[in-house]
Amino acid sequence: MDSARTATSQGDDCSSSRTTRSRSGVTSVNASEKTPGDVASRRKACNQCKQQKLRCEYVSYESRDQMQIRCRRCHRLDLECKIEEGFRRTRKRRRSADLEDEIHELKRQLNEAQTRSLAISHASSGEEAVAEWTMTTEMNRRHLDSSSNNTIIAYQDDSTLQVAPLSGSIDAIESPGGDTITTEQSRAPGLTTRPEIDQQTPRRLPRGSFNVPRPRVLGNAVLSVEEIEDLFQIFKTYYHPFLPLIDTMRTPHEYYELSGLLFWVIISIAARRLKSQPTLLPKLARKVTDLLWRTVRTTPYSVYVVQAIALLCTWPFPTSSSTSDPTFVLTGLMIQMGVQMGLNRPVDAQDFSKAPLELTDTELAEWTRTWEACMIISQSATIGCGLQTPLRQYGSDISQGDGIRNNIESAVDNANFRYNLMIETFRSRVTMALMDQPRDARHQPATRERLILYRLLNKEITEIEGKNLNISNATGQYNTQFQGPQLTYRIEVKKWHSTAARLHLHAFYLFDHASSEGYEERICALYVTASSLIDSSRMLDEREVQFFDYCPFFCYQIFVCASMIVLRIASNGHFRSLVDTTEGMKLVEASIAALRKMSVVNNDLPARLGDVIGFFCALPDPTKIGGTSVEDIQLKQVRNRLSVSVVHDCLVTWRRHFMAETEGSAQRQQGGGLSASSFRTPVGDSPYLGGLSSIGDAQNMFGLDFSFDNWDFSV
Repeated sequence: MDSARTATSQGDDCSSSRTTRSRSGVTSVNASEKTPGDVASRRKACNQCKQQKLRCEYVSYESRDQMQIRCRRCHRLDLECKIEEGFRRTRKRRRSADLEDEIHELKRQLNEAQTRSLAISHASSGEEAVAEWTMTTEMNRRHLDSSSNNTIIAYQDDSTLQVAPLSGSIDAIESPGGDTITTEQSRAPGLTTRPEIDQQTPRRLPRGSFNVPRPRVLGNAVLSVEEIEDLFQIFKTYYHPFLPLIDTMRTPHEYYELSGLLFWVIISIAARRLKSQPTLLPKLARKVTDLLWRTVRTTPYSVYVVQAIALLCTWPFPTSSSTSDPTFVLTGLMIQMGVQMGLNRPVDAQDFSKAPLELTDTELAEWTRTWEACMIISQSATIGCGLQTPLRQYGSDISQGDGIRNNIESAVDNANFRYNLMIETFRSRVTMALMDQPRDARHQPATRERLILYRLLNKEITEIEGKNLNISNATGQYNTQFQGPQLTYRIEVKKWHSTAARLHLHAFYLFDHASSEGYEERICALYVTASSLIDSSRMLDEREVQFFDYCPFFCYQIFVCASMIVLRIASNGHFRSLVDTTEGMKLVEASIAALRKMSVVNNDLPARLGDVIGFFCALPDPTKIGGTSVEDIQLKQVRNRLSVSVVHDCLVTWRRHFMAETEGSAQRQQGGGLSASSFRTPVGDSPYLGGLSSIGDAQNMFGLDFSFDNWDFSV
């Protein structure tokens, strides 16, 4: 380069008449051969030739408008030929070192992002990572601009970063089109030891993390930020008062980072009655269920996964058959998860963790609240299914947890679950006391001992009902938010739960023998309790938060039990003279309309049970369901489904009667026997069945299809 600058001046003829060769390999030409457009006499090389250390020979080339001076190499390779004063060639080794440094820096940034993503993945129990819309922001553009020209970085949302999952975990990317790409770690559990699987699951978001509202996608369900906010507001307004489990101060996007399963479960519950998007619930049903089972097989679990399962047991996805309802299985799964984590012993949670664990007061309150909710939901759901309750094993933990709450939570939060815990503990004692009674030679319960238990348990539920007002007053005293109509509504809901607990006790009267002492009085008391529950349900439905639209699923189960009890007693030939049959049948018919309102989709369980009750109401002979004598009230077909045995007993009667009617109809069609008009009978003048004169009219009114092929008898 320096030798190239030793050329002679422009006015020196001797120097211009000879040709010299510089160190750079550039051959200078005679000054007499230069044109005004040629390069200066000072010999130089173009940038491209300098970089490659090649000889640069300038030649003039004609273009359309002007003469162009380019070196032969740039012209041959069609490169940009230019000479810059400050150009210095870049050494390849130096460039490789720069690229290597840049790679190390990018790897460091990626490791930091993976660490944050792994913490969030632990908090959500290794749930499926749902793909987000790629949002190009100014920050992204600056990031791209600052990168090397030779390096292309595809910057996406943080939630789409995939990290190495834990043992048994699955990382999945859901596209808006519904395609799922899943990768599962192939390492067999127990074959190797990896330190990271023993790390403590984070209980909160990492410090410094921020949750930018983003659209969310699950399968073919796409929700904007505004739709997510609206759905969470619907949940907080209409569903949360029935089960105040989650922290309403957290934003939806914080819940998404803590647990994707909990986020989508809340969205699914809020979409149950969403008229603006009627197809959202069917879209979410399959995907959320798949996400649930993927989360279940991924360890470790977090408290937010337990909360998600608790909410899903309270408001499950609609199903048309009780045999396909996984609620009972999920309640057991929820309890086992909580016990494994130590939710039942929050003060001693360190005993259930390998990593150091010290809960703050807020976390301690959340763990206790979650465990109490698990106990309430498990007890309610299992009784609604007519199965044994797990409170026999874990019931002692409730009192301990309730004592802890007095020290860590306010009276308002205590009131949320304290009364329901009393109710569920009482129902557990009723089940253990009356279901495990010794039986005589005829497999009948010993009635004499049961009479004593009836008196003691009735006295206990009366005392619990008296505590309702005190707890409700404490709620209004410590929180002015719940005043006036809201406080009244909460008190009425608690009364409904106490009536349901009393119904659970009185339903065991149907197991007694008709010859026992005070049998008729007990059956009449059962009838009054069931009628009271139907009336209180109708009153709650007239409030701003309509009860039948948003009540938990176990409320529907208890409501069906009360309706079947009223129907059975009001249809009995003996008790028709002891109770108000007209009002009783009106309540039954009102319960049909209520079940129709509880129905979320066509042909789900509330709708089908409403059709079954409507079928019994339309029968010409009401004694088909209730019998003719006092002995017929006693349950004889189903006796092992606790207080809801009456529901399953009526369903057995319905199946048998319906199949017999179907077979008889087929024989009449073949032999030209009785016509459908021979079964016509007045149904009544109630506001729900008024004006119907035949079974056919009732079928049209309820939308029933009594054809044998269209019915599934596994209700």
